[in-house]
Amino acid sequence: MRIRRYLRDSGRVLAFVFVASVIWLLFDMAALRMSLNEVNTELLKERVIREKELFKQQLKATQHTRRGFKHPVQRMDWTQAGKGPLTSEDAEVKKRWDEGHFNVYLSDKIPVDRAIPDTRPCEQSLVHDDLPSTSVIFCFVDEVWSTLLRSVHSVLNRSPPHLLKEIILVDDFSTKDYLKKQLDDYMAQFPKVRIVRLKERQGLIRARLAGAAVAKGEVLTFLDSHIECNVGWLEPLLERRKRKTKSFLLQSINKDHFYFNAKLYEIPLTFFR
Repeated sequence: MRIRRYLRDSGRVLAFVFVASVIWLLFDMAALRMSLNEVNTELLKERVIREKELFKQQLKATQHTRRGFKHPVQRMDWTQAGKGPLTSEDAEVKKRWDEGHFNVYLSDKIPVDRAIPDTRPCEQSLVHDDLPSTSVIFCFVDEVWSTLLRSVHSVLNRSPPHLLKEIILVDDFSTKDYLKKQLDDYMAQFPKVRIVRLKERQGLIRARLAGAAVAKGEVLTFLDSHIECNVGWLEPLLERRKRKTKSFLLQSINKDHFYFNAKLYEIPLTFFR
């Protein structure tokens, strides 16, 4: 009898404990569900806020990028694209090749503000709106007239005005007559362009240092004097400079036909004096 009573009482206790545990578990699950709902609601609110801010930044960045931006002309004949019947075998091409060690004959036929294909893989990439301004520095010696002008025009036409502080042309004691008064007169029409003339040949590094010494921009951008900048070329460079990365995309121009390529480079960005 005692054993039966003990077992009966123990069973009641166990049943009570089991029922109480189930009820407690149900309360815990309900509380957890309410907590998760609150967390999801907060996460959703934060996501909506972030998306709104991202949209505002995108709109603002787009407005800044387009402000005063001069798009390249739409005409694309063979002289614009640099693809055509001329080859390095032509007599005139061979005759003028040594002037710049590229197809000078074709370069002189291509407009200095020609249109080039848009090589950007991602046109909708966002960049910081508070990017620093830059001084673009070209160093040259006896550069071909058409390529030097095309380099300057591409920077002027395809750089956001609020980011381009100035363009500095450093003449490392050139001997060509067209790079003297003729160049001064031509560049006088562009307020952001100024010319620094060295009194003797200094070499590339010292010429760049001479340009850097008079630059006013927050970032110094050194370019060769026979390049072309494409649409949106400047913002990613300044963005990478802001984040201090060492990889950048660089376009190249074919020396025979002057068509456009895009390449990726990674360099350590070290400098020795």
